[in-house]
Amino acid sequence: MSCCINRWHFDKIIFYPILKLKLCQSIIHRRMDRKTEEQRNRWMVTLAPKYGKREADNLWRWYLEADRPFDLFEDDLHKLSTFYPIQYLTGYAYFYGEKFIVNQHTLIPRPETEELVYQVLEDHPPHSNRRVIDLGTGTGCIPITVKKHRSHWFVTGLDLFPQTLKVAKQNAEVHQVSIHWQIGDILNLDSGDLASYDIIISNPPYIRPDEGLELDENVYRFEPHEALFTSDSDGLEFYRAIARHGQQMRSGAHIYLEIHPHSADQISDLFSDTNHFQNVEILQDMQGRNRIMKANVV
Repeated sequence: MSCCINRWHFDKIIFYPILKLKLCQSIIHRRMDRKTEEQRNRWMVTLAPKYGKREADNLWRWYLEADRPFDLFEDDLHKLSTFYPIQYLTGYAYFYGEKFIVNQHTLIPRPETEELVYQVLEDHPPHSNRRVIDLGTGTGCIPITVKKHRSHWFVTGLDLFPQTLKVAKQNAEVHQVSIHWQIGDILNLDSGDLASYDIIISNPPYIRPDEGLELDENVYRFEPHEALFTSDSDGLEFYRAIARHGQQMRSGAHIYLEIHPHSADQISDLFSDTNHFQNVEILQDMQGRNRIMKANVV
């Protein structure tokens, strides 16, 4: 007795379930699209009056990219309505075109700091060989980015807080680079520990205590104050410490600092008014503000 399968029956077995699956998927997608559109309307009604329409729309695109669960939407929307940073909400921020893990223990990376890294890379071509330390590393975005573009350099990231360095180490693992991590206090380092480095990079705390209310609400309320504020009245304590450390570096070493735009002259004077540094320059960022100081050790 021959064994055969009726072709129509075979097609029915295969085709109908596939058709049914596609129909179900189409219904689900339509429902999700409708749900997403409803959420976007709620989003704009809630956040546009606080952030402005353009920024609220940018936040919405970021939120969609993060693919947050639907059941968290209302809670997420409420947090953002209080100016909670979307970077902390989604757990990441962009720096130099790459994603970096962030949380409440880390400062959110800024575009101005990208310009600091760019300046270092611009001044030191790929064939050079350098030992670099980032003082106050936070997320590790500076040393990790430097290492990704100069893979043969020896790069160190230093921070005072173990919970912050934990995030930096996670970012190094994600980006698959080897960084030497170190716990340390910029204000109380042994300057001799920096003598072997060719480059110091730092975006230290530089906001005076009395400037807090001038900050955007999302920054003042949610970002770590220890990464923002100095304890002195003029906001220069970390620059004084770095100038002191720099005096112990070898001749020809380089220092690159992100600075408070309003303190450029005072910071420049800290380095110019000694015989330990030369070629002290203040560079402007893309907004035309004084943002970077660089100097060479004599």
